[in-house]
Amino acid sequence: MTETEAPFSSSKLREQLMRNVFETETHFALGGPVAELIEERTRTVDRVVIAAFEHTFTGIHDVALVATGGFGRRELLPQSDIDVLLIVPEPMRPEVNRALEALLSQFWNLGLQASHIVRSHRACLEEAERDLTSATALFEARYLTGDRDAFERLIVALEHPDLWPAPRFMQAKLDEQRERHARFNDTAFNLEPNIKEGPGGLRDLHALQWVIKRAFGTEAIESWADLRLCTQEELQALLKARDVLWQVRFGLHRLLKRREERLLFDHQRELAAQFGFQDANPKLAVERFMQGFYRASAAVQRLSRRVWERVQARVLPSQADQRELEHGFFVREGRLDHVEPQSLAANLDRLIQCLRLLAQANEKLRPAAALAGPMSSLCQQLSAEQIASLRTSLPNLLREPGEVMNVVEALADIGLLGRLVPAFDQVSGRMQYDMFHAYTVDQHTLFVMHNLARFNRESTQKTYPLAYEVRKRIRKPELLLLAGLFHDIAKGKGGDHSELGEVEARQFGAQAGLSQTDTDLISWLVREHLTMSVTAQKQDIGDPQVVHRFASVVRDWERLDYLYLLTVADISGTNPKLWNGWKERLLGDLYQTTRYALRRGLEHPVHESERIRDVQRMALELLAQSGIQANAAEALWAEYPAESFLRFSPTQIAWQTAAVLKHAGRAEPLTAVRSPTEHGTTEVFVYSADRDGVFATITAVLDRLQLSVLEARIVSSKLGHVLDTFQVLDAEHKPLIDPERIEDLGARLSDELGKPELSLTPARRAWTRQQKHFQLALKLDFSDDEAAGRTEMGLVCSDRPGLLAQIAQVFRAVGLAVHDARIATFGERVEDIFLLSTLDGKPLSLEQRDALSRTLAHELNPFARNRR
Repeated sequence: MTETEAPFSSSKLREQLMRNVFETETHFALGGPVAELIEERTRTVDRVVIAAFEHTFTGIHDVALVATGGFGRRELLPQSDIDVLLIVPEPMRPEVNRALEALLSQFWNLGLQASHIVRSHRACLEEAERDLTSATALFEARYLTGDRDAFERLIVALEHPDLWPAPRFMQAKLDEQRERHARFNDTAFNLEPNIKEGPGGLRDLHALQWVIKRAFGTEAIESWADLRLCTQEELQALLKARDVLWQVRFGLHRLLKRREERLLFDHQRELAAQFGFQDANPKLAVERFMQGFYRASAAVQRLSRRVWERVQARVLPSQADQRELEHGFFVREGRLDHVEPQSLAANLDRLIQCLRLLAQANEKLRPAAALAGPMSSLCQQLSAEQIASLRTSLPNLLREPGEVMNVVEALADIGLLGRLVPAFDQVSGRMQYDMFHAYTVDQHTLFVMHNLARFNRESTQKTYPLAYEVRKRIRKPELLLLAGLFHDIAKGKGGDHSELGEVEARQFGAQAGLSQTDTDLISWLVREHLTMSVTAQKQDIGDPQVVHRFASVVRDWERLDYLYLLTVADISGTNPKLWNGWKERLLGDLYQTTRYALRRGLEHPVHESERIRDVQRMALELLAQSGIQANAAEALWAEYPAESFLRFSPTQIAWQTAAVLKHAGRAEPLTAVRSPTEHGTTEVFVYSADRDGVFATITAVLDRLQLSVLEARIVSSKLGHVLDTFQVLDAEHKPLIDPERIEDLGARLSDELGKPELSLTPARRAWTRQQKHFQLALKLDFSDDEAAGRTEMGLVCSDRPGLLAQIAQVFRAVGLAVHDARIATFGERVEDIFLLSTLDGKPLSLEQRDALSRTLAHELNPFARNRR
């Protein structure tokens, strides 16, 4: 007797399933081909499901058992659902109902994660007409056992041209895919990608399989080259990438023993170890593992787009007119094509013509799939001499007046950018394992270049007003784009990527035939690309000495313009949440003050007294507009320390002054809130008697209201008052808009600060899952300013809810005064700087530093266990 003819035994069938799981997982661990393991898993489940059906439906011959979904595609992974359809007669007889209940009971006993649908022939067709998802499931249905005639009648009916004709079905699937991609921000490079549903995921391939089967009658990916929907090279690359995704998904199911499609941070490290990756300085094992995944996902996204285009050309032929260009090229629906696309596979001159037309276009344009394939083939055949010749053409292409990102994206798509700049190929798919960088290095680089290319468009003027104006002065935009290309190109090589990137940029400049002056500018921009951001976010840019030091690095207006644009593009291209009005203000202020310093000349630095006079003069002009007399303001300012006029802008000084004068004669603390400010923040000002716990209480109130602090300016007056200003945003990284919330913030601060004892502590809030995963050891650095009687403390640690309020409690507990706080958060990494003193105005002694370090370690490090 064969296995299927043997007496039915659910225990033996269950044993078969368990043995299959053990064997496939063992073979997987030993490196067995994942495609074969998936095929074997499907065959085993087929046998078991068929046996269970034939046992429970004995004597019933008019019911068909059909596999759908991944089961129908023969794509079963360890935790995949077993989707089955039972085609039943109408009406349902009692014995069919009893058999169905018995079958479902057997599925349960066998441990199968089965999902079943029971429908008649008529109901199947009605549901297929009504619902795209149901139609899709039926189109990939696979006969298992039972009434074959019922199954074949259904397939014949489903193939009727009036039921989801191929053009309509394709358009519906394209729309469905666009919506799905939009849920993942249209990028395959999310930090926690979805293997199945995300862009470049397996569902992209499924969508193509469904459409191609509907249009051409075959679902096998292996047939696509024969159908002339892709080249043999593209097919092999696509199958290789699919197998990588299958392998990762198989490993994830094996690891978790449940169905999960998201590659969460929690699982990435474990999978990296499972696949045998090890840390190899400077790359972490998890970064190497994820680089392979991202490269596969990018290949699926890139190649499936080409297949879609070829299918569309045959199923939904374009009715749009084509615009003729030179040398046989033409444009249709945003794609550049050629009358003989295959001629590009062996014609370098035609390739260069194609790239030049892309760069000169005044519209978004990319090579048609018919061109992209031959272009990719040619790229792999080019000799070293030809690559060297093309390398000299790149600056010229980037100099063209059109949409130059057309050519950059095309070069990346066909693999030529990695040959022109080998270091770019090395960072392809490289993800930095943190919460700060939202994209892989190569994708981030393209985003930065895209930002640089669009700063001269009026459409960017609202979001980037200063960058729009600065961009008009750039004489050689190609140098700016090349700096964007090289700024992060040495990531992952170990050492300082800015310095290593400078070496790469100099080498490229020599190879591309750039002048020494141009090469020097690009190389300098790469080396200093973080300098402006770090200066603006981590130093007091109201201090003329800080500005003078930065101006000494920049040295001239031209380099300042280039560096400002690169800095803005870099921040905006790192993470969509990073750029806001506050960042714009910091960088804009540093740009303007540096420009002024350069105009005066570095040999004539701005002195503090000059800065103070200018701020007071402008503040008095603003106060006069509100009817406030100069003598009243100046009398109040006699109480202010000089540093107030260095730390605050004229607008802030005028606002604070007006509030304090209006509050005169009252004993209770003054709290004033303005929102939104010109910088896109909510600004909080506190004027009260200087006593122990003010800073800690303010930060605790802000924490309890779930407001994040961007900057804290702490000033003590000569008459014993604090003049504290905080720039804050809400949990959505936006300023407060609701008048009730603004009023409540002021009232809560006034209430707490007005109490005889300041005892409010921060709320205890749970960490996010990502914050728990990325944990850094606490790091402290101290330096003294003896003349000012201050100690500067740099703090690096993991971000967490309420961190600043917690630190403020520590400062209070060890008896320290806070004079300034500069807050900088980079994903999970906090890099804050505090200006501290003892309560009697002296720098911290070594003993006090040690006490502070121990207390901070005790309070903060319990949250930073299991560090990297």
